[in-house]
Amino acid sequence: MIRNQKHEKQVRLQSKTLDATFSRLVQQGLNCSPFEAEMITGLVHTTYLSDKATSGRIKPGQMVLTVTSELEGARKKIKEASTVSVVITVEDPTDVAVREKEGVSGLRRHRLVRICQETLDQGGLLTVEDLAHRIFNVGERTIVRDLAELRKTGIIVPLRSTIRDIGRTVSHKEEIVRLWLLGNQYDEIGKRMHHSVSAVRSYISTFKRIIALDTEGHTRENIAFVAGTSILLVKSYLFLWKKLQGQVVSIRRQEVLNPLTGSKPVVPASVPMEKKGGQQ
Repeated sequence: MIRNQKHEKQVRLQSKTLDATFSRLVQQGLNCSPFEAEMITGLVHTTYLSDKATSGRIKPGQMVLTVTSELEGARKKIKEASTVSVVITVEDPTDVAVREKEGVSGLRRHRLVRICQETLDQGGLLTVEDLAHRIFNVGERTIVRDLAELRKTGIIVPLRSTIRDIGRTVSHKEEIVRLWLLGNQYDEIGKRMHHSVSAVRSYISTFKRIIALDTEGHTRENIAFVAGTSILLVKSYLFLWKKLQGQVVSIRRQEVLNPLTGSKPVVPASVPMEKKGGQQ
């Protein structure tokens, strides 16, 4: 049997909509047919939904998009994966200056990085198909070329293919931390990685917290829980810290190993922290 790849792509794209998500949940919860689920979805639209459904959540230049959840594994088919709704910024006032300086292609890459980061921060992951067909309305080859150009400058865009271990590469968070450890300033890192200064500070703060908790001897599982992040990121940060020991500038090493009292990690009293070796 010859595969109809065009049709398969269309099915994947259509599966990442609120209607498809709701219909799938109805089928699973009520054990009904796809036709019955579609009828129920239509009734929900008629009864509850209107143009005001997302008006309080988005700002001018933004849009709501349903995407694959970050929690879904790489082996799970997209049409069967859980989804989340995210708000992405398609147009921002800063885009004007970017276009004047870098042209149309540079602006698209700038927006691409921002949108993918916003999606990840809200618990979702985009694919090349999403970017090409649902957001930018360009060919997939154009997006692939943009991603290649960004990689040349050290920017790894958080997509499902890079975050969920489908051809895993160094993540944007690791690269931001690496640049900081090597002495780069927050604003320099933000410009290079297409991130806001506040986002860069947030990643660095999480990194410091993870190193501090590891130094105290806590398990990686507990570190991930307290830091509010994944075990994968904890392992990545710890590996990066060990790998760069001979290259970290002295002022950064001091910031990591001797944090201010006010920034020392706080462990919730209700959560017993298990340390390595089973010690409490």
